[in-house]
Amino acid sequence: GSPPERPGRPAKWSAWTSDSPGTHQDFFVVGAPVPVIGSGATSIEATTPLGTSVASRVLELWNAGTGVLSYSVVSNAQWCQVSPPSGASAGEHDPVTVTLATESLPVGQHDATISVSAAGAVNSPLSIPVRILVESAPALEVTPASIDFGSVAVGNALARRFTVINVGGGRLLGAASTSAPYSVTSGGTWDLSSGQSQFVTVTFAPGSAGAFPGAISFSGDEAAVREVTGYGTVAAAPILSVSKPALDFGTVLIGASSDLS
Repeated sequence: GSPPERPGRPAKWSAWTSDSPGTHQDFFVVGAPVPVIGSGATSIEATTPLGTSVASRVLELWNAGTGVLSYSVVSNAQWCQVSPPSGASAGEHDPVTVTLATESLPVGQHDATISVSAAGAVNSPLSIPVRILVESAPALEVTPASIDFGSVAVGNALARRFTVINVGGGRLLGAASTSAPYSVTSGGTWDLSSGQSQFVTVTFAPGSAGAFPGAISFSGDEAAVREVTGYGTVAAAPILSVSKPALDFGTVLIGASSDLS
């Protein structure tokens, strides 16, 4: 014969019988049910900005063994709650909602443990670790504080760069905008993780002469405004200047030449 494949299930054994030569008869030996805690997750992890809550998770529990699994679920952290706190499974999957109220947690790593206990289960208690990383809010820094393009001839253009950096945590999303005669010609949008930076190129192209005070707006999760200045110039028309009012070549023979300066 052969041993049972799963604990607690009826074991099937075969034996030859003397009553009917050449035939055999099956015998069944019934053992006690052995429940096993089955879980749809081995851990729960999430990252969230400071002051926000992580979306709830659904943890599936079931009896992966035999018989009926009567279980209880508890968490060792106030910010990690489970519902319902108990249940029973004969093999069906039961949903357990895990609520993660992380909005009041400070910046840093926070750990909790969800424990599933069941009398008679071979793997009781089953521990499911929960880890939450709370990051500081994103923060925008823009350098330099202003840009002076100086004098630029009408019809020409000059480019200068600002630098945007996320000096906080999480992800910093944003965009830069301005108005003529200034334009954002590259790096106009950004998605920066903590510590990342990006160039924002601004071009000054005056269409007429005069002073052009302006501003670059940096908007998104964080906002800032930086001043820009520039002056459009028009090149003066060329003027012909003659140093001598007249030149006297005197008498010059036919076929000869004379140079004066």
